[in-house]
Amino acid sequence: MGSKPKNKYLLLDLLSERMTDELYLGILTGEQVRILAVRKFLPHLVKDPDMLAHFTNEARRASLLQHKNIAAVCDYGKIDGTFFIANEYFLGKNLDQIRIKLKENGQYLAPDIALQILEQICSGMDYAHNLKDISGNSFNLLHGGLTPQNILVTYEGEVKILNFGVIRDNIIDNPSEDETGIAYMSPEQVMGGELDCRSDIFAMGILFYEMLSGIRFYNGGTSEIIQKAVRADFQPLKGIIPDLPDDIYALAAKAVDCRPEARYQNCRELAADIENCRNQLENNNSSISRFMQQLFAVEYQAERQVISKILQQHTHTQQPGLKKQLKGDKMDLPKKRRQETRKYAQIGIENIRGAAKKRLRKKDDIFRIVQSAGLALAAVALITVGVYYFRNHPEKELPDYFMQAAPPKWQKLDLAAMTQKEKDFLLFTLNIKSGGALDEGRLISPADKNAFVYINQARSVAPENKEVLGNLERLVQQLEQRAELAVQQGENNKAAKFITAGLAIAPDNQKLIAMKQKLIDGH
Repeated sequence: MGSKPKNKYLLLDLLSERMTDELYLGILTGEQVRILAVRKFLPHLVKDPDMLAHFTNEARRASLLQHKNIAAVCDYGKIDGTFFIANEYFLGKNLDQIRIKLKENGQYLAPDIALQILEQICSGMDYAHNLKDISGNSFNLLHGGLTPQNILVTYEGEVKILNFGVIRDNIIDNPSEDETGIAYMSPEQVMGGELDCRSDIFAMGILFYEMLSGIRFYNGGTSEIIQKAVRADFQPLKGIIPDLPDDIYALAAKAVDCRPEARYQNCRELAADIENCRNQLENNNSSISRFMQQLFAVEYQAERQVISKILQQHTHTQQPGLKKQLKGDKMDLPKKRRQETRKYAQIGIENIRGAAKKRLRKKDDIFRIVQSAGLALAAVALITVGVYYFRNHPEKELPDYFMQAAPPKWQKLDLAAMTQKEKDFLLFTLNIKSGGALDEGRLISPADKNAFVYINQARSVAPENKEVLGNLERLVQQLEQRAELAVQQGENNKAAKFITAGLAIAPDNQKLIAMKQKLIDGH
């Protein structure tokens, strides 16, 4: 797919804006005028080739999704440094708007309507989770961000899942991003664990809970929500709505079980229980379309008129293309906001550059000292010291498995660009992730989601923090134990990895040093 030059877009109203992008109501003009939702990503995010590749890959994968309950990606591409994704546009309201409207009217969502909405979400997600390529290999697609804002209910009664393929930095890692998304994450997602379809099912369970109860699944500030999300600590639905069939309570509880193995294992299992629950309701023939058009009667008529006028105005009319509309800074966020977002997109880059320059300066200083002392004298001194050392310290060849072992790489944080509040929040989340990784035995793998990475990042934020030091001590102890076990089992390659990682953070650890020397001596 990708942007086609012959396509002509006109961006109209700004619908929403985030730290990463702006969403516009757009028009595809030409032979057939079409209303679209055009998401325009801020320019600095796509200057990085890796970031652009990630954007493009996510959009490409999302464009494969062709299901009535998923808003289709119609076009995507990069023009004049700006990356965009164009999706289908539908008249309707998202679940958060529906909840607010019901609350204003003093109403609750009928159980049958909630079950029907969940049923359609389930249908779309089951399709995405099981999508395969022509060879029969799964694409392993997850949404990862099923929030009320990403579930649209049209006035015609169809449910549309939004924002498949929109790049989302993990909200836990980016304290400046909209933090409400944390409240819809599974415990394993909050802790940075491995995810599968059951994580999306957990989010669907939260959406169902909130549709029925009319209140948030978790209450409190961001820090409190994270703590609750790790444990799936919430008020049982029966304590809020006491007169529903028991099977509905059972469905809601199973979908949001904190243990992935105790949840629905796939959307088809969930769909079967949804159908069973609907069959137990006396009124199980409700119309979502009628409900939406009645609840939003004024908005429904007004929005239809607006869209009708737009289509009339732009039919057979030449309009500026997407290239013109997306070019320049006029549609970017204010300068201060752009600077604020840019610092998170550049995390670690300046630190790396600064460290490199510092190393170069040190090398220059050494060279000048040696030069001033006289190259000949320095050479003689080095040779003399070297001969004496190696005569008295014969060094054994380092085994290949130690040569190949290296501690996990981790991204340095641009702490200078953060406020103290942001640092505190980041430290809090990193400590949670560290503890989760240690509990699950993710010491040095997988990449970017292991205790070694999280703890080193936390140390860079607050090296003397008691919880950080406690996690560090736990990590070293577990690395010792893993290394010792690997040595006993004759798995020297594995032992070398644990020993190398341990010595990277505890270079004076005598137990690890002894194990390393033992392996070298026995080589």
